[in-house]
Amino acid sequence: MRPSRRGASASRRRKFRGSLRQGLTPHPVPWFISGVTNQATSSTPNNRGTTSGDPVLDESKPLFLAVAEQIEDGILDATYVEGETVPSTNELAAFLRINPATAGKGLNRLVDAGVLEKRRGLGMVVAPGAVELLRRRRREAFAQNYLAPLLREAAQLGITPRELAQMITKEAS
Repeated sequence: MRPSRRGASASRRRKFRGSLRQGLTPHPVPWFISGVTNQATSSTPNNRGTTSGDPVLDESKPLFLAVAEQIEDGILDATYVEGETVPSTNELAAFLRINPATAGKGLNRLVDAGVLEKRRGLGMVVAPGAVELLRRRRREAFAQNYLAPLLREAAQLGITPRELAQMITKEAS
């Protein structure tokens, strides 16, 4: 007697679900998961009243910018090294459950900035010098977003730069 196709398929689905429960992935992408997740998952109820478990992106900015920032963070913390591929547009879209066009826009933004390169047959690759480029850009943004307002506030309070340096040194130790 020949086994029904329905039973065999159900058996494969159970094996697949079991492997996911054990932490195995059907496609070897642990580098992708560690580099793109935002270390939190959504705990908001979905239509069925259960939590969705979707990866959380920073919703205070456009999604494509959040995707680009997550890839940048992965480059800075050496999840993606120079010359190594980053997740594809479709991988990002599937994992983050966003439109592939949105994921592509985030990756293309990094290509335009010179952080990633498109290589035929490989996909997007971290460009040589990307780490230094990102550090330089982020330092400039840090100075503009944090130091300038700090210095303005210190001046309004009558705190000299020397006193401010002493306060920072004291807090850092």
